[in-house]
Amino acid sequence: MLSCASLAFLTGGASVADNVDEHPLLAGPPYALDHLRNHCVDIPELTIGPEEGGAWVAACSVTSLEQFASFEGLDYYRAHYCLSPHWLMEEADRGCGTYPAAAHAIFVGRPGSASVSLFTSQYGDLTTYYDEPAIVSTRFGHVLHVSVVVSGTGYFNASDYYRWTGTDWRRIESEGWMESLQSFLDDSSADVPAGLGMRKGIWPDLSTLTARTPLYFQDDCNACASGGFLEATLAIDGDSFVVESIRYLAPVDEQD
Repeated sequence: MLSCASLAFLTGGASVADNVDEHPLLAGPPYALDHLRNHCVDIPELTIGPEEGGAWVAACSVTSLEQFASFEGLDYYRAHYCLSPHWLMEEADRGCGTYPAAAHAIFVGRPGSASVSLFTSQYGDLTTYYDEPAIVSTRFGHVLHVSVVVSGTGYFNASDYYRWTGTDWRRIESEGWMESLQSFLDDSSADVPAGLGMRKGIWPDLSTLTARTPLYFQDDCNACASGGFLEATLAIDGDSFVVESIRYLAPVDEQD
């Protein structure tokens, strides 16, 4: 539980009453923006400290704190953090900036306010990084895309998506719809060559709610998909992405 002294530290000396706001996104403890420029926020399940205490991260530093959107009377900020694992800190001239683990946090505040509230925070290992988040207008309303990338040749999508309800953001279930693509490939009645599969992460274009992924035959290398593409049109049904339609696009040389 935060003490009065802790709250004053977070808000840069302002009283708790000065930071009361009825908006549901601002219901959490206030954080002073000036403080956040140089200090990492606490992230659930991430312990930073001595290795003897079980922590795998020795230190956290702020890489950047930038506003990325203004929406419905609120400003949105993203703080990006560098996590320095103990095993990197032990090597000379290494640590933050040399294959670091990463974390980030999104904050929301009123325009011109010196304090903000935490919306979400995440951390990953050496395979995870975070692109800039965005609020995108779709035909089903606005969607907040919190971009999470699993690096490697697959460039997998581990992002979180939220839909705007008019007062708050509700998380969208964003993985189940991809099962429909696999079912389409497995459907013997579909006009798709046998033996095709998906290997890459799928990143929907939120502005059009369409998604395309390359298809691979078993002997294809990861950089040379030769099986064409699957293209899907998506919708938002309640709190889930769903597939409206799927079509197979043959390789260009077969279409010509």
